[in-house]
Amino acid sequence: MTRKALKASQRETVQFEAEWTRSKLAELLDRLYVVEQLYYLSLSETDAREPFEKALRRLGEDGKQISEEATVWGLGKLSQPSEALIGLRLTA
Repeated sequence: MTRKALKASQRETVQFEAEWTRSKLAELLDRLYVVEQLYYLSLSETDAREPFEKALRRLGEDGKQISEEATVWGLGKLSQPSEALIGLRLTA
């Protein structure tokens, strides 16, 4: 594989990882917004505490699931830069 083809392949990998991460982040932010609204509601209404606690637990489970998916896709820990991005920088 030529250097140009290798760079193009790495670029596609980085673009996929960035889009996947952006999509998952958007999903989590939507869920976080719901949890926030339930929190404020639970401050004034005791009936809303149980749904808030369930939603908060679910948010944690969603975070774990996304982290596991990242591992399956080979993205590594989401708090670390991807290996593809590091490789792209090294070949530049």
